[in-house]
Amino acid sequence: MTHHQTSIIIAILVLLLCPIARAQETDSKPQTADAARREKAIELLQSLATQISTLQSPENRARIGANIADSLWAHDEKRARALFINIEDDISSGLRIPEIKDMRTAQSFRVFMQLRTDTVARIAKHDGELAFDFLRATAPNYDKWPSAAVERERDYEVKLASQIVESNPDLALKIGRQSLNRGFSDQLLPLLRRLLKKHLEQGITLYKETVRALREADLSRRGQMSFAWSLAESLTPPEAEEAAFREFIELWISAALAKGCDKSDVPEDSVYFCERVRLLVPQMQRVAPLRTAQLKRLASEDKPEPWEITRSRWEEFHKLLDTGDFDEALDLAKRYPPMADSIYWQTATRAQANGDTERAQKIANEFPDPERRQRLLDHLKSEEASNEITDEELEKVQTELSKLTRFEDQLRLLAGVANRVGARNRAAALKLLDQLNGIVESLKPGKDQMEGRLALSLLYCTEKSDRGLAMMEGLIPKLNALIDGAAKLDGFDTNYLRDGEWNMSANGPLGEILTYLSQNAAYFAWLDFDRAVSLAAQFERNEIRMMAQTKLAQSILAGPPRRYRF
Repeated sequence: MTHHQTSIIIAILVLLLCPIARAQETDSKPQTADAARREKAIELLQSLATQISTLQSPENRARIGANIADSLWAHDEKRARALFINIEDDISSGLRIPEIKDMRTAQSFRVFMQLRTDTVARIAKHDGELAFDFLRATAPNYDKWPSAAVERERDYEVKLASQIVESNPDLALKIGRQSLNRGFSDQLLPLLRRLLKKHLEQGITLYKETVRALREADLSRRGQMSFAWSLAESLTPPEAEEAAFREFIELWISAALAKGCDKSDVPEDSVYFCERVRLLVPQMQRVAPLRTAQLKRLASEDKPEPWEITRSRWEEFHKLLDTGDFDEALDLAKRYPPMADSIYWQTATRAQANGDTERAQKIANEFPDPERRQRLLDHLKSEEASNEITDEELEKVQTELSKLTRFEDQLRLLAGVANRVGARNRAAALKLLDQLNGIVESLKPGKDQMEGRLALSLLYCTEKSDRGLAMMEGLIPKLNALIDGAAKLDGFDTNYLRDGEWNMSANGPLGEILTYLSQNAAYFAWLDFDRAVSLAAQFERNEIRMMAQTKLAQSILAGPPRRYRF
């Protein structure tokens, strides 16, 4: 063989073997810690999914099944769909109550209704059509129910339509149309706004049909008037379709004149209606100035906005803040200019409190008024700086602590300061938590000590200290003993059991403690997932163990939590 031939063979072998070597090199790279945790979490959820049939309670099968299906959807859609479909019968059975005869039956019905709507919301994140089918499949028999219950069912459907606007605008439009055939739901307004914002064609269609339906409505009736007023006041061009809006405002003008709102002596039964009309006069003047001139008496009145309108606007805003929908919250500043300053301020400070400093700065920089913008930026900077703590400030904390005699006040002070400074000064935070631990351990065994230990374990976990899980190792045997005692006393004070199993409805003090742990499972999971799962396995009741492990796995798939705020 010549030297040239040998070189060719070697070159070919190198080309063939290099991909294998690279693959082996890739395979040998250690898996990242986060990826390993996620893989373990998925495996745990898949294992728990096979155990659902061992539960006796329809409520627990539905609750745990819905949690698992929601988290598994992105990794095993087929199994997740099957889990959601399987729990239809469990929820339907809980709502199949011929007559509510006592408080226990009423409570059970409320629990299953809440479980139903929570499950629908989970499904809607993944498949709007499946969510709508689930809602219809689990609907109670309303034949003997009052009209208010039927209206609530309609509202559920329209609320669902708002959730699926982005993924399925045609279905959202269909649900909105069906709702119009049964009256005017307050949930129709958020649906209209979302459609007009995300899918203009469907939004304009539903807006026009809503205005058309209002032609036949009696605007003097409180319910219909309130809906129509909110629509006219909150949806205006260019967001609303110009021609339909003009037609709608002309309808209001005609109704106002017919009710005598142009008279100096307004009929008694028209006073409330005319007061609402007064707030629409600016829109009327833009659309039909000549006809609106007849209502000049209303335009000249200088009265504050009715308190119930102001209250509903703030309720809407705080609901958006609580759900973390900051974009929608800031949109309210455009719709309600008098509230704009407070909306920007509260939204920015809430974002910062949630640990999203970047988002808080962005919101502050969008503040329309330059002077107030700078004040807000200075406030955010001051709040950020307050997370630092000096030795002198620590001494002041000790001085303040010495003045407090109640455990609750001592807990609030030390936990609050530790929580605030932990992000910047972990050593100082741990020193404060150790001091608080001494106070907690000096308490007489009982509810206060138990709750203090639970709070401390979460605060230690937040600071990435193993003491958090070590404290839980000592608490779980005590929780098991309390759970066993509560199960034996079920019905004497609080109903902890349903269908022979522990219900997850946060009933009684012990139920509240378990729910508190469930809601904060992420802090244990992200400190040490394996150890946390093993700890959860020590719960003696199978249903509690399954829910605890489900929440731990869900927490990993949801990503690292924000700092725990005491």
